[in-house]
Amino acid sequence: MSFGNGNALMSISDLISRLFDFLNVRRCLVCREPIAKTQDLCPECFAVYKKELSAECGICGKRLCECSCSNALLSKHGVKRMVKLFRYRPAETDEHSLNLLLYRLKHHYIKDLHTFMAQHLAEALEACIGTPKPCVITFVPRTVREKRKYGFDQSAEMAKALSLRTGIPFAALLRRNRRASPQKKMRSAEERIKNAKDSYLTASAEDLRGKTVFLLDDAVTTGASIAACAHLLRKMGAKEIIAVAPFISFRHKN
Repeated sequence: MSFGNGNALMSISDLISRLFDFLNVRRCLVCREPIAKTQDLCPECFAVYKKELSAECGICGKRLCECSCSNALLSKHGVKRMVKLFRYRPAETDEHSLNLLLYRLKHHYIKDLHTFMAQHLAEALEACIGTPKPCVITFVPRTVREKRKYGFDQSAEMAKALSLRTGIPFAALLRRNRRASPQKKMRSAEERIKNAKDSYLTASAEDLRGKTVFLLDDAVTTGASIAACAHLLRKMGAKEIIAVAPFISFRHKN
């Protein structure tokens, strides 16, 4: 009798387990189609992702994820090295896998996605920079309005995940000026640069003298936000500022 009850209990337990698995199906981080538990991307999205990772830098000829080349604006403002993964295409439809991936980062809190991006950024960082010491990881803060709307700051989450992955300390060194306009509303590079100068403020009294600062943003279009934040970090004593962004939109002419 007890044996039968034991089987019944095991069956109920198994049923609950199966139901739990059903309700927690692992999905592709890009298209959200069901995938195996050992995967991050479905085969179709993974193929696009791998192809884009092979894109070459127009300056050094290396793969983007293996080079540290910056752009003209950032170099002018003292940010001479940048860790990145691939280019996105802002003019193309959101149906492109990379654009969809950036959309997920900005609009949906998916912890596995932050971890996934941090893993690949850590690999790129190790390949082209290494880990200069002492150093710290910080981020370009999201607007107060967007953070309230979506409930999180995507760059902050990636920076924290990258800190856990690399062991480099994380610090929230900057904050957004509540009165500033979002960068996405600025059409020209000149407008972005002017707006960015008034968009950020220091949020910490941390002494950065002698330290390398990894400054993370989700995407770099012109580099205006990174440049404005770098100006504040240099005032705090940063020895070197290295930009980190999974997505860039600019192209170098070979």
